[in-house]
Amino acid sequence: MVYPNFYSNWNTKNMKFYQSIALHYHHIFPFNPAHLKLVLDKNPSSEKATLLDIGCGIGSLSAEIARHFEEVKAIDLDEQMIQRAKTENQKDKLEFFEMDMMEINRNFKAKTFQSVICFGNTLVHLTQEDQILDFFRKVKEVLKENGKFLFQIINYDRILDEEIDSLPTIENENIRFVRNYNFDSSSGLIHFETNLLVKNRGIEIINSVPLFPLRKNKLDELLKEAGFTSVQYYGNFKKDKWTEQSVPLLGVAE
Repeated sequence: MVYPNFYSNWNTKNMKFYQSIALHYHHIFPFNPAHLKLVLDKNPSSEKATLLDIGCGIGSLSAEIARHFEEVKAIDLDEQMIQRAKTENQKDKLEFFEMDMMEINRNFKAKTFQSVICFGNTLVHLTQEDQILDFFRKVKEVLKENGKFLFQIINYDRILDEEIDSLPTIENENIRFVRNYNFDSSSGLIHFETNLLVKNRGIEIINSVPLFPLRKNKLDELLKEAGFTSVQYYGNFKKDKWTEQSVPLLGVAE
């Protein structure tokens, strides 16, 4: 898929992080069937259910979910991501929106969705505790009674306690994606510093994005404060038990 004028207008110093990787997103983060399986396992009556995918990227997971749900809405803040999602995933029961995750309660009616998902470390792009709490309240608002909120972030207990300063490099025949963490003690944030090499073009894309290193105990506290009464935690998409050594942190809140 080629998008005219994308490279001709390219200034990587000014371009937003996700806009700059939109054309290569499928090489960096291809569809993972385990993500779909978890969603379906937690929604046994999905054929009659509606779902909201927050931080959908180019929509690969959203499109697969739409095969099983009555209706799927998917949002992402980045225009390039949504452009690709709409172009490549034209399906009935599936609709994409360019939208801020903090605006979901203004764009969707209360008690609309049986399930809300927020994967891909999207949550920690909110860089303040009060923002995260407010977001959880908005999720609770758009969920139906007994609805489920599925989320996934990096296990920041492990990152902080072991002072880990990088994530495994992602490399294949198309790209090499180097990911480093730089902790800012003054702000308490982590700067997610990335270097993406697009091999067939010889293009290097360098970016830095601030992230909030959300520990599990604080996450649980904020979810409960937002009105969720039950939260199950996992250490991967196979639903193995979460431990302090788990790389991701997954949760299902009700």
